[in-house]
Amino acid sequence: MIGLVYGGSGSGKSEFAENLAMEQRQDSLIYLATMAAFDSESQGRILRHRRLRNGKGFQTEERYTRLEEWEIPPHATVLLECLSNLAANEMFLPEGRPDRPLEAVLRDLAHLAEQADTLIVVSNDVFGDGIWYEGETDTYLHVMAEANAWLAKQADVVVESVHGIPVWWKGQGNTVPKKEKSSMQLITGGAYQGKLAFARTLIEKEEPVVWEGKNGEPEVWEQVDILEDFPAFVRYFLEKGSEVEPVLERMLRENPALVVVTREIGSGVVPMDAFDRRYRELAGRLSCRLAKEAGAVYRVACGLAQKIK
Repeated sequence: MIGLVYGGSGSGKSEFAENLAMEQRQDSLIYLATMAAFDSESQGRILRHRRLRNGKGFQTEERYTRLEEWEIPPHATVLLECLSNLAANEMFLPEGRPDRPLEAVLRDLAHLAEQADTLIVVSNDVFGDGIWYEGETDTYLHVMAEANAWLAKQADVVVESVHGIPVWWKGQGNTVPKKEKSSMQLITGGAYQGKLAFARTLIEKEEPVVWEGKNGEPEVWEQVDILEDFPAFVRYFLEKGSEVEPVLERMLRENPALVVVTREIGSGVVPMDAFDRRYRELAGRLSCRLAKEAGAVYRVACGLAQKIK
């Protein structure tokens, strides 16, 4: 089986891919790590991923380029984390192949697909920020787009992770354990898609009370019907240097019927600024937490709502 799992930063795609790989495991379960640790931030991300998969039975193999030279053990399930790093490595590392990066990446993927009994590939959605890039960044996006398309064509399963909710583009199923549902509802989507207008339709009031996330925590959660712009809510506490998780716990405890409006901000090229990287990843992870807790999750595009949970 070949599977492609993709999504933005902090979207829950890694956890979903690990669960999918564990369900498909053969004689060996291999975590193929492609992130090279250049600084303390990347080292911290690597350590976090190791902690999260601790005890799940993965054997870690660190390889950054030229995967076609790797001899895969027989009857192996391979989880590649992730395609985005592999493409960057082939383009920018000294041992990479910057003169023909797409050919190199496709050769890597073809070798894995041929040799592994099961191959699960994690990939980032780097195309949704609306910015026009030139030079090496544009080349990188082209490589990623072509590699994703090639892999999706070969794959038996293609799943997009949206705040931890699997959206099945190819194949079907659900490996995410069912959680106890609450009455909290989560609405997500891109900017200016009509999320707040849809949120108002879920409240049985003529004038629902809307609290803007950029203002931090309200004095009384019970008086709020809709929390607007959850990422701005997260950013408020990050900029103050405060922990947002205790506030989130209080919010869920004091107003379990709240409607929360969030945004998908993890797509696109990784920001250069360290604070912006931390912000978008934390907003994504906490949106995943809300999606797990929610009784219903809606995705809004062009003013239309799709119920994905």
